[in-house]
Amino acid sequence: MAKLLTSFAEMLESRPAISLHLHTPAHQGRPVVRGLPATLPQPLFQRDLPYFTRRDLGAFEARIASHYGTKQTICLTTGTSLGVLASVLALARRHEKTYILRNCHKSVINGMVLAGIAPDFIVPRGAVITPVELVERFAAAPAGGPTAIVFTNPTFEGRGCDLDACAAVCRSHGLEIVVDESHGSHWAASGLLPRSAINADVDIVLHSLHKYAGALVQTALLHLPASSRLSGEEVARALDVLETTTLSNLLLLSVEQAIEHLFTPRAAAHIERLLAELSGIKRRQHNGGGLLRYHTPEGVAHQDPLKFFLTSERVSPDVLARWFYEAGVDNEFHDATGVLFIFSVLNTLADLKRYERACRQVKLQILAAPPLLRRAPLVMNHPQMDLAPRAAALAKSERVEVGTALGRIAAELIAHCPPGWPVLIPGERITEWHVQTLGEGYLIRVTKL
Repeated sequence: MAKLLTSFAEMLESRPAISLHLHTPAHQGRPVVRGLPATLPQPLFQRDLPYFTRRDLGAFEARIASHYGTKQTICLTTGTSLGVLASVLALARRHEKTYILRNCHKSVINGMVLAGIAPDFIVPRGAVITPVELVERFAAAPAGGPTAIVFTNPTFEGRGCDLDACAAVCRSHGLEIVVDESHGSHWAASGLLPRSAINADVDIVLHSLHKYAGALVQTALLHLPASSRLSGEEVARALDVLETTTLSNLLLLSVEQAIEHLFTPRAAAHIERLLAELSGIKRRQHNGGGLLRYHTPEGVAHQDPLKFFLTSERVSPDVLARWFYEAGVDNEFHDATGVLFIFSVLNTLADLKRYERACRQVKLQILAAPPLLRRAPLVMNHPQMDLAPRAAALAKSERVEVGTALGRIAAELIAHCPPGWPVLIPGERITEWHVQTLGEGYLIRVTKL
């Protein structure tokens, strides 16, 4: 690279000069081994850079926190899923029961298994939760109910609730708040994008960096916003249980490079150009004749303009996805409702032109297609939890076909990624919904209690 990143220079200076290496490469070695015969091939002189430990990252993480305006930001090199697990473990130090939005990622349930917390699910009536629904739910809650809540906002499709109003309702009931904002890590980079949860009255916000910020897979951030009631030490103790002892230098460099690029005037100007061009594409291609509709359900407070969820009145989503693929444009995922396309700060204007050409090609195919035989979209159930996830996951179990398991208790988690929300939850009673969703012959693990 033309210019050494700041953290790269810090790695080079993190250990004193030595002349003899008696350790495995990557275990705090200098980049060049001195004292070996000059006749040896040059590659044998090379050693990995000193690896970082948590105590080495103070200045590095402080720079990232300054971009986001948080009290503290923690870099993760094992994905947002680990950040979710750590967040749930941190909650377990104070809470025995936690409200969970039903569209949570499967890592939230895995956190419940690890921490022994009992979940209480909230299923929104619409695409996102509303403050009114929370008021009603909390008013009906019995004494001794949950004392924390985990939001997934935005949804996989980029739909957001009125988080400030929802957080105010939660705080009025004394709840601590975790927001899985994996799909909104870019929001803080531009005032033209929806408002990020880091600006709300919440305790933990999680960001995935590989989805939209351009960092390598497994990079993520765990933020403690200015209003957080949690301390960095509480989160650090949870991370220590879960995290590898050797943080990846490569991934940390990727985090720094992505963040330093994301929060620049150049990136902000590029986002502005992308949004203007996407607005034009939406107007030209997605609002006429039912051929390709840009779909945002009613009640959504914020829609990420870099996400296009397309539906058609004439063809099924799986056909729509296939035709776009054949036109040279791949999708993030599709379900019985529609097809999701994601744009990011790394997309160029040429990419957008290619996408619009594909739209025109697909619309011609739609016009020639036979009438659509519709199927009902998958609606999330309200899990009937008869056991805590941890108790069910650790119980004796057997594998049976879901069609023969009605009334029994699930002993495993099943989630299809993407989008990653659970179809079956450990401790949940099996119902007809599971049979219809998974298919009668689908093998699942159930408890033998």
